[in-house]
Amino acid sequence: MIHGGSHMIFSRKDVRPAQTRLLLERGFIPVSIDHRLCPEVSLAEGPMVDVCDALEWARYELPFLKFENSPRLQVDGRKVVAIGWSSGGQLAMSLGWMAPQRGLKPPDAVLAFYSPTDYEDNCKFIPSLLSFSSLHELFLMCTRVANPNPAPRR
Repeated sequence: MIHGGSHMIFSRKDVRPAQTRLLLERGFIPVSIDHRLCPEVSLAEGPMVDVCDALEWARYELPFLKFENSPRLQVDGRKVVAIGWSSGGQLAMSLGWMAPQRGLKPPDAVLAFYSPTDYEDNCKFIPSLLSFSSLHELFLMCTRVANPNPAPRR
């Protein structure tokens, strides 16, 4: 489980307990991870490396740990799902290409909830919703962003 936070804030403790319970109830062993935060380190050299390290740990070390409270618990490192919220979802998706580059099998599934997928989309040019005095002003701004060079009217 990979937390969100724009790659700059939050930690594994910000994954909601209800989400962890839901996974446990369905037979998954949830592991919430931390990663280094930007801008202290670049996205490619920090968080993306850290999630690959976590995937490697989940596949090759976690299955051999002994759990005192659950001695019959067996973890199958061949079946790993990456789950992330917001920027954590982007990191989960990045495992699809980052893991093979490191010689790792990518996750068997990725669940990415409300994650950014297009860092070149024009939405980055839209100011905060709080800066608009009316819905009409917001609509006009979104129209300009969606179609920055409208055809002249006849």
